[in-house]
Amino acid sequence: MESHIQGAVPVPDGGLECVVCHRSLSGKVHTLGGRTYCNEHYARATMGSRGTWPAIGAMVLGLVALALVMLAVGDNISDQLSNNWIVLIGLILSIVPALLWLGVFRQLDRLEAEPHAFLLSTLILGALLAGTIGEPLRRNVIELNTWKPDNWFWSILVNSLTQGVIQATIVYLAVRFSIYLIDEFDERADGVIYGTAAGLGIATLLNFHYVLDHRGLDLDIGTTRIIINALVQAALGGIVGYGLGQVKFEKHAPGYAAIFVAIAAVLNGTFDWLQSEVTQVDLGFEAWRGVLVAAIFAVAVFGAVFYLLRSAVSETLALAGRPAPAPTGDQ
Repeated sequence: MESHIQGAVPVPDGGLECVVCHRSLSGKVHTLGGRTYCNEHYARATMGSRGTWPAIGAMVLGLVALALVMLAVGDNISDQLSNNWIVLIGLILSIVPALLWLGVFRQLDRLEAEPHAFLLSTLILGALLAGTIGEPLRRNVIELNTWKPDNWFWSILVNSLTQGVIQATIVYLAVRFSIYLIDEFDERADGVIYGTAAGLGIATLLNFHYVLDHRGLDLDIGTTRIIINALVQAALGGIVGYGLGQVKFEKHAPGYAAIFVAIAAVLNGTFDWLQSEVTQVDLGFEAWRGVLVAAIFAVAVFGAVFYLLRSAVSETLALAGRPAPAPTGDQ
């Protein structure tokens, strides 16, 4: 991974200003991708806000805890409720992962909280794109929900090239043509933050479909399915968002972000196969195994994204130790 420190771009009066706070700059000037920063906002652009990673960790732990609780009591609750009540509770539970993400992030992102209207809008946009484009393609055109793979190879390949590509592309579109275009996208980690939000939007839509397709399903199994979807889609959204964050703050070839769309698509197909292998047993579905695998998957993916981000930041900070080139008239 290569970081590029660019010469600063002159402002109309011949001086330099931070692209975030627009304060005049003097002395050593920090630049990323041709954008100039003051010391404070340069640190944030490279390191990300303090709440990002604790919020992700809290979200994973909170969802796993909810799954364990519902595995313990969900079956008893289901026995006492009608199918309509179970559907209603299932629909409410479908939005819990998104609410948990927004709530936890609001509490932990203390340095400069992301405007929650933007986070919510990205989440809703992901859900809308999944509902109007993604699911009609997956369910009605490809009819993937009725397909039964013969072996692991075809399962991974077909799911990666169909639902994997569709869902990763939706995250890309939801972030790239919304928050990415405005100044609020001012940290590398913003790609991960908003990619995760878009992924949770997809998960919410998928969970609505799941609940409505399986009326009368016990809440223990139903809740674990909801949480598995949320953990996986959030993690895959973070991968796509990482690629967008790199493109925003470094110079890369036009297809660079597509690499992370492809990685997310392959991981999507791989997880789909892996989950079916570990949860299906002779007598039915082992829900706790699915939650365990999804939690490990989410931790591994977000851990890899964190490592990549830190590596990119280390290279950027090393290069930033050099004085910025003097601005010229053609910059």
